[in-house]
Amino acid sequence: MKAFVSPPALLLWLCLGLYLPGLASLPPVDRDEARFAQATRQMLESGNFIEPRFRDAGRYKKPIGIYWLQAAAVTFVGAPGSISAYRLPSLLGAILAVLGTYAIGGRLFGRSVGFLAGALLACSALTIVEAMLATTDATLLAAIVAAQSCLAIVLLTRLRGERASARVALGFWAALACGILLKGPVAPAVALLTIATLRWRWREHPSFRGRWWGDLHIGPGLLLLTAIIAPWAVAVGVDTDWRFFADALHRDILPKLLRGQESHGAPPGYYLVLSPATLWPGSLVALSGLYAAVRDRREPAVMFCLAWLAPAWLLFELLPTKLPHYVLPTYPALAILGARALVGDVPELRARPGRIGLVLWIGVGTLFLTASLLAPVVLSGRANAFSLAPACATLATVVVVVRSWRSGRFERAAWVALLGGGLALASVFGGLLPRIPSLWPSQRIAEAVAAPAPPGSGRPVAVVGYEEPSLVFLLGNEVATLGPAEAARFLAEHEDALVWVREDLRGTVDAASGVPLHAIAVVDGWNISKGRRLRLILLARRCAITMARGCARRGAISSKNSPVWPPTTPTTRKSPTSPSEKNARRGI
Repeated sequence: MKAFVSPPALLLWLCLGLYLPGLASLPPVDRDEARFAQATRQMLESGNFIEPRFRDAGRYKKPIGIYWLQAAAVTFVGAPGSISAYRLPSLLGAILAVLGTYAIGGRLFGRSVGFLAGALLACSALTIVEAMLATTDATLLAAIVAAQSCLAIVLLTRLRGERASARVALGFWAALACGILLKGPVAPAVALLTIATLRWRWREHPSFRGRWWGDLHIGPGLLLLTAIIAPWAVAVGVDTDWRFFADALHRDILPKLLRGQESHGAPPGYYLVLSPATLWPGSLVALSGLYAAVRDRREPAVMFCLAWLAPAWLLFELLPTKLPHYVLPTYPALAILGARALVGDVPELRARPGRIGLVLWIGVGTLFLTASLLAPVVLSGRANAFSLAPACATLATVVVVVRSWRSGRFERAAWVALLGGGLALASVFGGLLPRIPSLWPSQRIAEAVAAPAPPGSGRPVAVVGYEEPSLVFLLGNEVATLGPAEAARFLAEHEDALVWVREDLRGTVDAASGVPLHAIAVVDGWNISKGRRLRLILLARRCAITMARGCARRGAISSKNSPVWPPTTPTTRKSPTSPSEKNARRGI
């Protein structure tokens, strides 16, 4: 029984309660998640586990690690058509990162700090999001935490005048190798920046004079790292005539270092501005923990966390390409420092850093409450009862946290913030967002296609003006992405074809087509990748009123103001004069 209520077990239950709802209910999210999932599915279908591909093109931006993990998860579950199966590695990675943070915090400052640090990381908004998506970042975080844990053991052992065992050092190199297979140079960069900062800071420390980094067994470690990475690296190089590495360097790594890639540029300070929201609800104590750590930076354990946090954060701020999740590898160190401040009841909690942190935390909570109430109305035009759960949870959490903080019960306030804020975030991702249909046009398109053409019927489908990878994952790799003229020829060549056309391109398709086209369904929604409204119309050469009714029953029709089958009365209906009109009247 004790095993189920031990600190690691409690953190495990917390993670499962936060991550599972969204993992199971969120439709495929554009664009990275759908690309990773579809590339893994094609890998399973083709049997080529060396070169990742999306549709007909090689996907050379990321190494093979995440595809192998997703393929193993899908094979184990046996559900290649379910996006939740592809998310299992992210779930496992987030849980391992949380437990690893607990282990590091416990080793550095005691079990109480480690437990609270694990909870701070588990409940942060960024961790919750990444745990629910089939991308690389949660598994990369687990690899980085494992490497930093081994590095912490090496350094703490050296402080005692001893030398860590070779197994710990080899674990460090194995974790780096896994990080490289997941996302290239990110894990080694974090580790090397930590080591370089500590080497500079402790250059006069008696325990670190000389070549203390020899405790990492660099020679054998590099051999182990090479042995893990080289087989796949050589295989993919030979298989692609080394284009994989050339494209990864010139199309992914260098553009991110030299300019804002794919319109994701932002000035330095971007992550600092976003941190109260991305770390929320743990951002309540982050500023106090950081100030206390700077004051106590001479302590080796504190310096280790600062060396993990500061240089890596600065590197991410200086990079021209920025996405909110890039800074996630630094959050375990920030969580440990925040937990240390709470358990140690540092004076910064009562001073200006604590007051500023509380104000920022309340501001983010207020924005979150407002957004959860207004999002269904703004995005779909009607209120949603599921928005009440996160709104009520957030309101109650803010009230209790403010009262506890003002009375000086900081640790109680932090736990209320974590549990209440985590519950609110989980209810948004697991309950509210999946129930806003306008956010998931690909899901509605797939349902509308399945109404007149059940899966497996072989009816050809094409799309004009909408190229999101989530649609490829839901409809299969056979769905054609065409221009207006190509779509007209596609309809002319396939009598039973279905073509989704963006509203502004429908006139071009009608003009280029030599056959009558009928609108079966209309989908209104948001293209979240581009942040703009979208209307897509399903066109076909032959149409039956039963098809339209089938689409309506499955929720494909967008609104009463967008009829997909204009009704006519017997007194006003004209006699059909063409074969297509006769067939339509007969329901063919």
